[in-house]
Amino acid sequence: MNVTSETLRELKKGDHKAFEAVFLSYFDKVKRFIAGLVRSEDDAEDLAQDVFAKLWTERETINTQFSFNAFLYTMSRNAAYNYLKHKLVQTNYVNEYIQREETDTPEELMFAKEIDLLIEMALCRMTEKKREIYRMSRNEGLSNDEIAARLNISRKTVENNLTMVLREIRKIILLSTVFFI
Repeated sequence: MNVTSETLRELKKGDHKAFEAVFLSYFDKVKRFIAGLVRSEDDAEDLAQDVFAKLWTERETINTQFSFNAFLYTMSRNAAYNYLKHKLVQTNYVNEYIQREETDTPEELMFAKEIDLLIEMALCRMTEKKREIYRMSRNEGLSNDEIAARLNISRKTVENNLTMVLREIRKIILLSTVFFI
């Protein structure tokens, strides 16, 4: 399904009806495309919604002289690839952590306990919501989607909170290693 150039111009100006027309015309197509890449209907649904949220926030960058299909395809492909990259990093981290835990020396175990203590100290300084999201993610191994469902918040809110928590933890660990090493 194609939308008219006029609809795209109206979308670019912030017209909600034009956005609705684009959304209704393309959402299923975007979702199917992403599902083919990520192999998960639920994740594809979330990613497709993210694509359209980004389309709305970046609507002024739409170039009506070029193919809107190609523009939407690129946004969808990038969303799927970023998701897959994140999953790969997450999987590699878990696998590396499991391997490391099996072969740690006493010094490494002590250092790991110190890091855990620093993380706990950092978490104590954060809001209850951020602590809860972090613990559900790291201790319970829940995905961002599962956390969002449990807490009745958006996946983006979970991602944003995790980003802030991890940034603060990294900062505290970096500062402590600078002073103690």
